[in-house]
Amino acid sequence: MAAEQPRAVIEEIAALAAMVGKLTKAPPAFNVVLMQHTQCGAQNFANPEFQATLKEKLGIDVSESAISDHDTDLKRDIARLRDAPVLPGSLSVSAVLYDVKTGQLSEIAAPATLADLRQAAATA
Repeated sequence: MAAEQPRAVIEEIAALAAMVGKLTKAPPAFNVVLMQHTQCGAQNFANPEFQATLKEKLGIDVSESAISDHDTDLKRDIARLRDAPVLPGSLSVSAVLYDVKTGQLSEIAAPATLADLRQAAATA
């Protein structure tokens, strides 16, 4: 992902959390589900030759968007949300992988609040 993309996503989640908090007059508590799927075209971005071609011909750096390992990439995205101070700790985050051949979902990360994830990271 380009640096602007995660920031935009985080800002949108923060805005939704603020809206929920305002409407419910309670800490926003909803689960952000991160989902990737097998056979994703973004896996091509992991190819260094393809990255170089896009950089040379279009001036686009896709290295941050490269999916080389779904588990690792989803956990990295969870860490991005965990580390975003603008997101309230009452939000939960989870991650799943959708297999396009079988139609099955695999849980990569069970729902956990950002507060719990932050505390675990601080004590690690």
